[in-house]
Amino acid sequence: NNSIWGNNMTNNEYGIWFDFPSSNNVISRNNITANTFMDIWLSRSSNNTISGNNVNNGKGILLRDSYDNNIHSNDVTDSEYGVVLWYSSTNRVYRNNIRNSRSGGVLLTYSTNNNLSENKVIASNNEGIWLEFSSENTIFGNYLENNQWGIHPWYSSNNEIYHNNFVHNTKQAWSEESINIWDSGYPSGGNYWSDYVGVDVKRGSGQNLPGSDGLGDTPYIIDLNNRDRYPLMNPWTLDTTSPSITILSPQNTTYTTSSVPLTFTVSEWAFWMGYSLDNQAKITISGNTTLTSLAEGPHSIIVYANDTSGNMGTSNRVFFTVQMLPPRPVGGYSVAINAYVTAEPLTPYLTLIAIITISFTTISRKTHKKQNNPPKHT
Repeated sequence: NNSIWGNNMTNNEYGIWFDFPSSNNVISRNNITANTFMDIWLSRSSNNTISGNNVNNGKGILLRDSYDNNIHSNDVTDSEYGVVLWYSSTNRVYRNNIRNSRSGGVLLTYSTNNNLSENKVIASNNEGIWLEFSSENTIFGNYLENNQWGIHPWYSSNNEIYHNNFVHNTKQAWSEESINIWDSGYPSGGNYWSDYVGVDVKRGSGQNLPGSDGLGDTPYIIDLNNRDRYPLMNPWTLDTTSPSITILSPQNTTYTTSSVPLTFTVSEWAFWMGYSLDNQAKITISGNTTLTSLAEGPHSIIVYANDTSGNMGTSNRVFFTVQMLPPRPVGGYSVAINAYVTAEPLTPYLTLIAIITISFTTISRKTHKKQNNPPKHT
């Protein structure tokens, strides 16, 4: 829960070092230059944010055995590395500018379920993105230009790699002992490759129907086991549109149960989803769910969704009410109704019902007192 910002850190062994168990810290807008071992190092730490820092002529940003951290909007220039994830999972690395790194831009080693998106890696002496024994990562929307290799998976399979721009890298993609997914299906498409020589005169999932669709008619071949089935004909551009969310349930009505389904639609794939009930803190969900243990009375709910570009979508607020049914009275129905209806002249229907209900209780109790046994029901 610390905030470290606006500092100048130069010519140290470490610029900033967080070790176990460091969490919920913010490292922002620092100038970190020429540190001999590591400029920013997080070890066994979680839920930290590293953003808006200028890192120059040092070793870069390293996470080891760390998870659920956000590393974004940093400028890393003339350093050994840009960002390194080592035995680290479920981190987000996005919108960083990395230039002229000596040993690689973004490196993942023994790391899984991370999200790399919208980073610019330019003029690295080695890989723009390097994967080593790393799987189940999403690599989306990055711009990789004039690197020795655009991306290099090494013994790293089952990663999703799509909507990236590979521009004039010496070797666009080099895959070793790895099988990965290089597109997100039709019609979303794959990656932009500056050396793709195919044409776009067909459309459809099989690219066999007349008419162009912005996707190449033939795959971009990386090797025998890796191919981009739907290469983009033009560079992918930054998504600035927030997801559209529609709540289907609950609706603006009254429910007679304390458990109400929460169902909704989202216009695009969401990195994070959650809801706020009655203006309380957001609760993370993975999809449709059920609101349980609702108190009687009025409620309101909003659903949120954050896409991989960092655009947060918000639904309209839905108002609804929970009102449990009162228990039904028991006993003496025929006695009360017959006794009263024959005793009074006809009255308007609604008034009669109200009087009968009141009289029912009174007569039922009196009848019960006069009899040795409870009245029989009909």
